[in-house]
Amino acid sequence: MKNKSPKSVFDIISTGAKIPTLLDVRLAINTGKWLNSIINGLPDGIDIYSNQTQQRLPDFALVAGILLLDETNPTIKDAFKLAYEKKIDVGFINQLSVENRADYSIIRLIKDKQTYLINYQLHENSVTIHTINESVMNVVITA
Repeated sequence: MKNKSPKSVFDIISTGAKIPTLLDVRLAINTGKWLNSIINGLPDGIDIYSNQTQQRLPDFALVAGILLLDETNPTIKDAFKLAYEKKIDVGFINQLSVENRADYSIIRLIKDKQTYLINYQLHENSVTIHTINESVMNVVITA
């Protein structure tokens, strides 16, 4: 029997971890690429906030998108390792919810000592970036 390594710490602690679909991976990569463009390049740090019950983007694909990897790149599964090799700290923070909303998730990016706190919501076929540092965005990202 092959050992399967988890793609996120939340896959370990979650009792009902969802297997990401190709659509989920595309959404995460596109969201990561969009975030890369907002901060003008690679971050120094990525913190992914979540809990066991939240629907969120697949962590490995989100990091892969921030690294500007395409969905056909076979190394997307190694995004955490690739980030580490680029000296990007990736952290996972367990939390209950954002503003008592269990359907929102948070990503924190740090670049050049500036922090970007992103609130997003995953929908069936899209992601809505609601705020960045409390500035209302309401940007919809599709696969």
